[in-house]
Amino acid sequence: MTESSIRPPQRPKVASGISFSIWFATLGFTTSLYAFPEMVRYGYANCSSCHVSPSGGGVTTEYGKRISEDVLSTWAREGESNFLHNTVPTPSWLAIGGDVRELRYRTQQAGATLDRTFLMQADGELAYVSPTLSVDGTWGMYDGNHEFRRHYIKYMPTPNWSLRVGKFMPAYGIMTPEHELSTRRGSGFNQGTETYNAEIGFLHEKGEIIYTQITKYDSRDNLHEAAGSLRVAAYVHKRSQVGWSFYAGLTPDTARHHILSGPFVIWGITPRLYYMLDTSLQKYYSNWREFMYKYPGLVLYNRLGYEFYKGMHVSLAGDFQSQQLGKPNMESATFGPAFHFYPRPHFEISATWMKQQIRAISTSWQDMGNLMLHYYF
Repeated sequence: MTESSIRPPQRPKVASGISFSIWFATLGFTTSLYAFPEMVRYGYANCSSCHVSPSGGGVTTEYGKRISEDVLSTWAREGESNFLHNTVPTPSWLAIGGDVRELRYRTQQAGATLDRTFLMQADGELAYVSPTLSVDGTWGMYDGNHEFRRHYIKYMPTPNWSLRVGKFMPAYGIMTPEHELSTRRGSGFNQGTETYNAEIGFLHEKGEIIYTQITKYDSRDNLHEAAGSLRVAAYVHKRSQVGWSFYAGLTPDTARHHILSGPFVIWGITPRLYYMLDTSLQKYYSNWREFMYKYPGLVLYNRLGYEFYKGMHVSLAGDFQSQQLGKPNMESATFGPAFHFYPRPHFEISATWMKQQIRAISTSWQDMGNLMLHYYF
């Protein structure tokens, strides 16, 4: 997490609308087994039910693999969700994960068209897993960079308490893999900004509380905010999650404070219909006068989805960001429909069409679309 002068958490400056569209085209409103918060509608409100990480994402547990077969995918053979489709046996203490994503996107603005296909991600993940102790690490390529993006040790002295130290993303809001969203990148939680942290979590059948103490360093020699992050959630009727997140940070070299706070909702309306809302106000300030009189910024993401057939979803999503309320030229918005298909364990196909407006560049709306192919180990 950084101040904008170091690693911009908000919308970056660009030379043209087309270049900004490249940045947003990777958004796609896609979901994957990396983190699938909509699964709460089936009663899996606790992320650690299916993932080694308490806040979700990364390698799955044995239970998570079975859910991939029985609930997520359209077709599946018994054991197909295991490593390499169950062709290579692995010991029970070893969890193997990773993702390969290829993206094709097309965008049009002011008569200019950009069409491109590229490898978005290729990584692997290994974890030693036991009821009390887990050790996890990733390696691979992310947006063209080769690195170890996440590694940590997790200790659970009891089934309800989790302690974790290492390099990972702090728990805040809805932990979705859509890192281009205003509630992720626009709030400083972008892919590639994982820091070295210490975390304590209380996980219960009725809710969870996760606090993360965030250091100002990562493995890329970048300076981040020294901060604390708190995520509190309640599980409602066994298929919904309602909560609030709070973040407070300080950039050491500039003495700039950063506050971010807001509610989130994952609502399982029915086992097939779901809605997600994640929004926060955020403010940067150097003194109390700025804190009192400077208008905050706003980030907001919401999505309505429907699984019309097992493993096949349609959704409508919207994303909005204002770097400072009351200044329309600092606003951007994106909305559009998407289709997601999980044919078999390990495979995902998604297609998205979006309309986008970036007020700093133009008041007109531009079109963009993308197709993503995803293989997860």
